[in-house]
Amino acid sequence: MLAQTARVEGSARGTRASPPDLFPAERRFSIQQPTKPLHLGEPNDLSVTLKGEEVTTIFVMQELIESNKRSPWLDGGDSEPQLQRKPDGQTYITIVPQRPGKLEVVVNVLFSDGGMDEQSTMVDVVAAQPPTAIFSSSAFGDVLTMALSEQGRRKFLQMKASYPGLKRPIPVVLDDAKFHITMDPVNPPIHFDPQTAEVKALQSGEALIETLYGGLLKTICVQVRENSVIYDHSKCGSLRAGGEQSAQAAQPSELKLPYGPMDSRTGSFLADERVELPALTYPLRIAENNPVVLKLNGPAIARIECHPDSGNVPCVPWTGDWSRQGLPFKRNADGTTTIDLFPMEFGKHTYTFFILFVDGGVALKEITSEVVGGAARPTSIGSSCTKQPLEDDLPIRLEPGQDAYFSKKIIVPRACYDGVRFPVQLPPTAVTYRVRNEGKKPVIDIDDSKGSVSGLRVGQALLQQSFGGFIRATCVVVAERDDPDASNCRRLRAKFGVPLPPLRARVKPPETADQIAVDEPGIPGGIGGIISLSSPSTISIQLPPLPVLSALAGARLSPSVRDRFNADTRLKINADGLVAELLEPTKLPVQISGPDVLTVSIGQQLIEYSGHPSSKPYLEPAASEERNADRIGREADGSTYLHLVALRTGTVEFHISVLFVDGGVATRTVRIPVKLPVSKRLLLLNVRNPQMRDGYSEASVLHLTTGPPRSQRNLYPALVVDRNRRAVALSPGEVQFILEQSDPIIQLDPKTGIVTALNPGRAVVRTRYASTETSTCIVVQSDVTHSLPASCAEPRD
Repeated sequence: MLAQTARVEGSARGTRASPPDLFPAERRFSIQQPTKPLHLGEPNDLSVTLKGEEVTTIFVMQELIESNKRSPWLDGGDSEPQLQRKPDGQTYITIVPQRPGKLEVVVNVLFSDGGMDEQSTMVDVVAAQPPTAIFSSSAFGDVLTMALSEQGRRKFLQMKASYPGLKRPIPVVLDDAKFHITMDPVNPPIHFDPQTAEVKALQSGEALIETLYGGLLKTICVQVRENSVIYDHSKCGSLRAGGEQSAQAAQPSELKLPYGPMDSRTGSFLADERVELPALTYPLRIAENNPVVLKLNGPAIARIECHPDSGNVPCVPWTGDWSRQGLPFKRNADGTTTIDLFPMEFGKHTYTFFILFVDGGVALKEITSEVVGGAARPTSIGSSCTKQPLEDDLPIRLEPGQDAYFSKKIIVPRACYDGVRFPVQLPPTAVTYRVRNEGKKPVIDIDDSKGSVSGLRVGQALLQQSFGGFIRATCVVVAERDDPDASNCRRLRAKFGVPLPPLRARVKPPETADQIAVDEPGIPGGIGGIISLSSPSTISIQLPPLPVLSALAGARLSPSVRDRFNADTRLKINADGLVAELLEPTKLPVQISGPDVLTVSIGQQLIEYSGHPSSKPYLEPAASEERNADRIGREADGSTYLHLVALRTGTVEFHISVLFVDGGVATRTVRIPVKLPVSKRLLLLNVRNPQMRDGYSEASVLHLTTGPPRSQRNLYPALVVDRNRRAVALSPGEVQFILEQSDPIIQLDPKTGIVTALNPGRAVVRTRYASTETSTCIVVQSDVTHSLPASCAEPRD
């Protein structure tokens, strides 16, 4: 946050202003431990001691410590206090504590020279003033409605208090609150835990919970009903009037018995002791009815419900709708009851059973078991159970290398079963993988235990996944990130008998013309649907029978398109005499023959300067700077051109790839000299970060220490055109460094731009390129606690 503040302040100072050179400056700042508790919601002074430069920003955050556990940063506890000074010279800041109890106050300080220090202290906070109001955030109109269902039988009172000086209410300290419960002592409807403020429903009825806190009293009416949606306006009126003597009168009217299988009520009293559910000694089998035996001690069962921990769906087969009568069950001759549990996901799961008896008793029981494959066979494997989606046949693209995001992917199919509504994610260990590589060297590698596929080298591989008698073939294309390609392992598919099916889709035409894409007529509707306006007064809905695909997706799915092949003869480039102006659009004349163009990809070779002689080259997509970089421009005479923007000085190398609709790819590499703009202002800077693709930060001052870890820094020269967002990196070999120092303060390597600290003091490095010049002040310190002025006025003079 301090760094962001520094950037904002630097931006506000003017066109040549830059944020300070941020560096850790330990021991410049300390907090004196308060001797007395701080007051909640009131301004409290914290005495501080500072050394070094002038303070520009102070940022404070508060954290509550409860039972040796830290809470998230407290809402409202962040502030930017001003540094103040008492008549005796003692400096201090003012904070407003947001919670009673033990707080950790964290203070970050930013100094004018860029030094940063962070210190914290533990403080005790007490409420010197009583709260102005208390309330329960979980109660509606001072009424907490509960039921005996799984979700409705446990709730928390969540008492909060409002204090002067605090913008928002805060939770009450339960140890400081007193509770009194009024209810039927013989048949209590609830159990209340004052240590946690948890309310557990026991049976239908009403109870009053009175909370005394900070001299204020709040009464909450708890209504336990047969159905949690039932709400009345009694608000425990009988209990309020007559106390426990009237508790019996506060109970609901006589129950309507018996409960039935279609009853929407969730019971009138707990009866967990009636049901015994032994732990399973065997795994459950996916997509099959697994018998589970219950031992019952009570009247007849009205309904049994079940759901897994992974979702609120019944444990019965899907038949087009869910049954509202619960799970089928059978009473056995030995008095036990058998139910059929139908698992729908692999892995370890917990299943919750809700057993409702005819007399209103209700029991909740759980079992945990592993779900494995059994006798049920899948109907298909893929990503959808209703139809074979086109996405299943699209290739998966990976990059060669070790990048965890671009070069790796988890490929595990889903399986469809009768009675299971949605595709089931298969465990990777249940799938048999087989890799069909293109050529003798492997293109991909797979970890069978995880289904993790890694790209090894450029090429194609067909990954076959077998499960339940089905085989799914996935094409993996390993290519560079911006390399256009319509490949889909067609040769491998033909060789191993898994060709692409005929494409049944409407494919959009390629959008390669130099113009803004125009939406197709009509308004996009649902899944592939289009709502067309046939007249101002009538609306007709048309559901096209075929999905709509982009031109590239259509090419990759088409069985008639070829995998990538060389089509260089279709692209001719004439760059003779062409000179690009730095950061300005340039037209590159081209001649393209053959079928329609599917995509155009342009990248340029840039250098990511790392401060070492072996700088790292990388390919920058042209689309990051030019909106029409992936389109073909056309002049009035019919000639065509491509859009280029040079992002480096000297000579820039462009890599151009054109993908045609038949799968052919034409590639060219073009080297074009770059000239500096004549009519625009050039600004030379030394920047802090060599990765300047998303902005830059000028290094007008650099701080070093005579010892590690900050004894070396880098100068990264860069050129900015008319304060453009982007800075163009310059190699140290392109600029001239001039070192000005009266004593040996630093050592500068002109080949790499590395500055090494020798002795405390200040020096100036002037950097020149073309007709521009900039200077950087180097401040070398032996101890960051006592800073040198971040100014090189004397060396510059």
